[in-house]
Amino acid sequence: MKKSLLLLFLIFSFCVINAQVSKTINVITAGTLFTLLTAQEKLTITNLTVTGNINNADLNCMRDELAKLAFLDISALKISQMPYASFSYIMKGNYTLKQIILPDIITYIGDYAFAGCYSLENIIIPNGVTWIGENAFSLCASLTNVNIPNSVNHIGEGAFGDCKKLENVTIGNSVSSLAGGLFYNCQALINITIPNSVISIGESTFRSCWSLSCLTIPKSVKTIGSSAFIYCDKLSSIIACSAIPIDLSLTYDVFKGIDKTNCRLYVPTGSTIAYKNSAQWNTFVNIIETATSLQTKSFTPINICPNPIIENFKIIGLVGTAIVSFIDLNGKVLFNKQISENENVSVSNLPIGAYNVSITTKDETTLHKILKK
Repeated sequence: MKKSLLLLFLIFSFCVINAQVSKTINVITAGTLFTLLTAQEKLTITNLTVTGNINNADLNCMRDELAKLAFLDISALKISQMPYASFSYIMKGNYTLKQIILPDIITYIGDYAFAGCYSLENIIIPNGVTWIGENAFSLCASLTNVNIPNSVNHIGEGAFGDCKKLENVTIGNSVSSLAGGLFYNCQALINITIPNSVISIGESTFRSCWSLSCLTIPKSVKTIGSSAFIYCDKLSSIIACSAIPIDLSLTYDVFKGIDKTNCRLYVPTGSTIAYKNSAQWNTFVNIIETATSLQTKSFTPINICPNPIIENFKIIGLVGTAIVSFIDLNGKVLFNKQISENENVSVSNLPIGAYNVSITTKDETTLHKILKK
């Protein structure tokens, strides 16, 4: 009997501790959110919706005073900026916030705005945002996917540094520079496409992205900073789209830590000699000419379905034909075929495992991560 009562007490305690407490507050006078919450609510609210008018004092209240806040909806607020360290650990911090819904009218996300929100799993960057500040999302250790819309034209240094669970990133076509340390130590990053708008890649931009296995450097890129891809030790293939190698003579350790013997460097037809005579590029043993070294775009709705693949697949969004290549994690091309729209293609003979897949149309090449079961 005592054991049963103890078990019931433990279950009850667990439910109380983990219960969600929701509240909607309309702030009429900016700066008064603190007064609209009771002491008990500040300790127990998990889900909060805020409407009306707020200022920095109200943001500070959400960041510093709500001990269990996990889900925050501020989409109805009339604010256009998320200021410096809005929810950052640097200013006392927020270790519980899992999701925040921002207003559509936001245009500016300031430096360190969400830095150190260790539990943040999901955030949608609104389409009107043009500026993402330095370290804006650094140390968001639970963030797995990020979509940077086409409206964004500036991303500050280290903006997504140390996001150790970040796997997939889509970068819009208005960004011209990938700043230093932008994806530093994003150890789980497996899928990123650099858009054709990018002209420069900064120092240590992809430093220690251990899971990155395939990379395309578009023709638009003119400069790459020191240590840009240092310790990306799982890179098995790099597609360099420019027939003229980017000058790396004044930088250092761009590809340090990459296995230059097994990582394949794909270059445009006729450019092998230029790459073999170019600083740092010439350290790659396998320099392979390919017609697939074209400019790439990250905003094309072409995709492979289903994923994972069991036996057959189709290319969704394809108009006309495309050359499809399946590249294993060692950089070896195991499948290369021209495919038509709506064609049902069999890959039943391919070994089970993960593949990098390039789809090349007359306009572009896109890269995809595919699992074959």
